[in-house]
Amino acid sequence: MRQIIAGQARYLCSRYLYYGIYQPLRQPLRVAHRRQLLQNCTLDPDEIAALQRQKLSALLHHAYEHVPYYRRVFDERQLHPRDIREPSDLEQLPLLTKSLIQENAGELRAQYVPPRFGRIRRERTGGSTGQPITLYVDDESWSMGVATVDRFHELCGWKPGNSIATLLTRRLRPQLNRPIRDNLIDWAINRTQFHTYGISEIDAIDYLRHLGTLRPKMLFGYRSALVLLAQLAREHGHNVRPGMIVSTGEVLMPADRQVLESTFQCAVFDRYGATEAALLTTECPTYHQRHINTDVHVVEFLRDGRPVSPETPGMIVVTNLHSFAMPLIRYVLGDVGTPSGEPCECELPFPIMRSMEGRALDFIKAPSGRLFHASVFHSVLDWRRGIRQWQAVQVTADELVIQLVPAPDFDPKIVAAIESMITRHLDAGFRVDVRVVDQIEIGLSGKFRTTMSRVPGTFA
Repeated sequence: MRQIIAGQARYLCSRYLYYGIYQPLRQPLRVAHRRQLLQNCTLDPDEIAALQRQKLSALLHHAYEHVPYYRRVFDERQLHPRDIREPSDLEQLPLLTKSLIQENAGELRAQYVPPRFGRIRRERTGGSTGQPITLYVDDESWSMGVATVDRFHELCGWKPGNSIATLLTRRLRPQLNRPIRDNLIDWAINRTQFHTYGISEIDAIDYLRHLGTLRPKMLFGYRSALVLLAQLAREHGHNVRPGMIVSTGEVLMPADRQVLESTFQCAVFDRYGATEAALLTTECPTYHQRHINTDVHVVEFLRDGRPVSPETPGMIVVTNLHSFAMPLIRYVLGDVGTPSGEPCECELPFPIMRSMEGRALDFIKAPSGRLFHASVFHSVLDWRRGIRQWQAVQVTADELVIQLVPAPDFDPKIVAAIESMITRHLDAGFRVDVRVVDQIEIGLSGKFRTTMSRVPGTFA
């Protein structure tokens, strides 16, 4: 009874104090965008297409006027933003890759951003490609990104103030004694975090005990961590019943969904996004189709540089319609998706992506038996200067090979530093072999994977 009363008190404080008072005062753009995005769900497809064209025109004119890279691109092709009236006209512009961003970082940042877009923050990401890039994000773009997530969660049944439990990786050297501010934020938004850094079977079973007591409205985390939890819940007989599950970061396969639904007895939703482009697709709460957020992005599916026909896999290329501090126009994510030629049977006005391939990230199993998610290696390697690209491969139970493609400012001393960091902070039993190579071979799937395990039974 005491836990029920405490949970209800926390819900009321979160809903009415944090979401009702604090967020409108401190994050007004996020609140306004969430409201607008929910209203967009009541539009018809033609109205969404008109909104998309309007946003695209504004972004292209801004890029031409204030971003040196795009001014040069347009002038070289004797184009003007008014020549691009429809999303299909974007074919006249070149694709933007991570390599091009690295080579033109200074010229891709807008020289002027309207004050209404708020402050600009610097972010660094390598995503799932192992090719780190630096981004500049204004408050407008950040707020729209998180509001897109808010809309998805609300459509699936979560409401502001409902409890959330997360299964995500914290950075290397996670703090055992977290700052009071971080704990207050978690309490205010009714969130409980379980980290997957170096997760062991004992850790996972302990998480299951806590989750059984918490009964969160939403359990949110990496697909691989969620499936691992489900497998252990079955083996040890834990009865965990969250209100819903949201999987992210990796491809949710049909078998994964079946395991999660049958184990936790709740609806399972998948979402697909990237730091560079926020949330691209969200799962239909009724028919579980992947809706493309076309009121926030232009998404293309290409093969050999040309649009694919419906039901044909193609490379995913995105234009974030709100990225004014650093426009990313026709940005190549490195993933493969299949567009659908049919609308969803629900009332939402957004088109469908039939399937998405190639984002599954392996756990690496250390000699001690602990499991490390790919995000741990990103925290070690993405921030290292002088690395253009990297890949970590577990060859045997105790052998880890890390390949590095050097950038012009590569320092050979970094090799020993990486070897030491991995054995010191992950597992001393690893034999780490860091190799400097000219290029890293892409697998038969066509998708570059930063982390792979060749050890049978490491993680399914």
